[in-house]
Amino acid sequence: MIIAIPSRSSPGMVPPGGEYVVRNEYTVRVSAYGVQAQVRCTRTSVRSVAMARKSADEVAGDAVESIWQRMERPARPPRAALTHAQIAAAAVEIADAEGLDAVSMRHLAERLGVATMGLYRYVRGKDDVIELMLDAVIAEEALVEPAADWRTTLREAARGLRRAVLRHPWMVRTTARSGQLTPHLVARADRLLASLEDLGLDADGRMAVVGTVSAYVNGTVAVDVGLAELMRREGVTRADELRGLYSSHLRWLLESGRYPAFERYIREGVRKDDGEWQFELGLECVLDGVAARLASDRDRRISPMSNEVLDEVRALLPEIAARARAVDEERRVPAESIGELSRAGVFRMLQPKRYGGAESDPVRFYEVVREISAVCGSTGWLVSVLGVHPWQLALFEEAAQDEVWGSDPGVLACSSYAPVGRLVPAEGGYRLSGRWRFSSGCGHASWALLGGLVLGAAGRPADVVTVLVPRSDYAIEDVWDVIGLRGTASDDIVVDDAFVPAHRVVRNQDLTRLRGPGQQVNTGPLYRLPFGAVFTTTITAPIIGMASGCYRSYVSAMRDRVRLSLGGGGRFADDQFAQVAVARAASEIDAAVLQTDRNVREAYEHAVRGEVIPAELRLRVRRDQVRATERALEAIDVLFKTAGGNSLRRGNPIERAWRDAHAGGVHVANDVERALAMYGRGEFGLPVEDNLI
Repeated sequence: MIIAIPSRSSPGMVPPGGEYVVRNEYTVRVSAYGVQAQVRCTRTSVRSVAMARKSADEVAGDAVESIWQRMERPARPPRAALTHAQIAAAAVEIADAEGLDAVSMRHLAERLGVATMGLYRYVRGKDDVIELMLDAVIAEEALVEPAADWRTTLREAARGLRRAVLRHPWMVRTTARSGQLTPHLVARADRLLASLEDLGLDADGRMAVVGTVSAYVNGTVAVDVGLAELMRREGVTRADELRGLYSSHLRWLLESGRYPAFERYIREGVRKDDGEWQFELGLECVLDGVAARLASDRDRRISPMSNEVLDEVRALLPEIAARARAVDEERRVPAESIGELSRAGVFRMLQPKRYGGAESDPVRFYEVVREISAVCGSTGWLVSVLGVHPWQLALFEEAAQDEVWGSDPGVLACSSYAPVGRLVPAEGGYRLSGRWRFSSGCGHASWALLGGLVLGAAGRPADVVTVLVPRSDYAIEDVWDVIGLRGTASDDIVVDDAFVPAHRVVRNQDLTRLRGPGQQVNTGPLYRLPFGAVFTTTITAPIIGMASGCYRSYVSAMRDRVRLSLGGGGRFADDQFAQVAVARAASEIDAAVLQTDRNVREAYEHAVRGEVIPAELRLRVRRDQVRATERALEAIDVLFKTAGGNSLRRGNPIERAWRDAHAGGVHVANDVERALAMYGRGEFGLPVEDNLI
């Protein structure tokens, strides 16, 4: 409500129609938006109600509602004759034809066929009109659709904004206006920001990238619009004609000799008038800069020097090595070792940050696994298998994660993925029964991940799943007495009619398709990696470590050894055949490490960039993973054959590494021919379907 009240010394009147007249001095009391204000006027004038309302706006400050808030309120009678969309369209037509200055309330009212005061029912003034115009153009011409990766999204957004401004040159002047948060402008920003999530940037960094790209577009298109306006004023239609008008000044600049680089551009440049090419090149430079920054940040995050867990683990290696023989003989990794490794952070490397984990780059995790496996194969195997389970737990529903880690984020889970369990649907979940073999380290775990078949009609399998079962629901049977990896205690797990709630069941097909329900809460790149890549590399990494440890023991033991045989003596290190064996083994181990690390790193970088991990890479991961196991075994075989009879002695690090590596080599993930055949099918363009891809 707005009321004009004459001061005692200044008689006045309020004329019909809502205007008030100030003869000498008036005090205008304004009530608007819940704010009371008095405005003193000291000059004779006739002011409209709208101008008094503007004074209220200035006083109200942050309390003022935007036009968008007001639009959502029900309209007061009488029934509205116009829509805000009609007002925006008419204003855009005027601005396109005559410029932004021509968009006045009077001109707009004439275009719409209404009284000027009638417009104030819908807008407070020109500022509201400009917001309507800008929002309408963005909605129609520059509202970017999300693409598969951040770069494509930002590129298309930049192109769309440039096209919109070139079509509506008046938009150049709106970029300098502050406080414009129209719905479609915010929607556009939201989509751009979303495309940058999970790239390692914080919220401020994401907004800085969006702002940088927008500033580039606004700056370049302002030059284009300014040039077009100059050509219009000068009455020319081509840029070379415009240069001709300024040829005298340009010649003076070039002939002065003070601007040699600029002179070379004028004389040699062939795309001076190709604004589209210039824009695209500049845009790619901006995006290249963003990509380079992301890569630099990523390299800092995943550099070898950043693997603090590895530094902690190296201090534990001498003691782990000293226990290796006892681990083999007693068929158990001691709880002491598991506790030390837990405190070092090994088992939290792949755990979500929201539960106190590190959410590390998986390459760093596999580095730790290899180092431990080099001094004790069984301990390294357990670290790899138990250490990867937090990654898979993060793919279960949030309720399951809370159940496991809610009270103790440090608990461990074991696994046996063969789908030998039988799940019968029950209210709220399933009844589970079965016996699972080869559950490494189950004695150290409080939960188990077990494979099973959901039984449908007539008892027929309907789905393949992985279920999460607490220690109270299963028994462990000590059956592990084998030749290699003896200390892993990969015993049997037995479940007899245990209830498993639905939130502790995940479909294997969903994991293969990267659709784990836990990805809704664990949105980092680590949890967008394929199960087939993470799990199979988890099996190969310790085997490579065993080969590496065998190599170190071999070189250390054989360097100063003197051979005594019927064929003659001499230092072993001088034997050319021994030298060749060392070279072959070292090359195979290096190749195994380099290929597996490269593939996992590439997959992780795709996930960091928010890109789909291509099928070609997923197949290559499996190809090089099985070949890495094969290379590691070949390296150990070469060393074992040339180490002589002493390597056969029980407890020798070389023979123990040989037994452990070959035991790991028979794991289903190391089916060489099957994995290589799948890669070949993919290369020939044939379909490949496998849960471990």
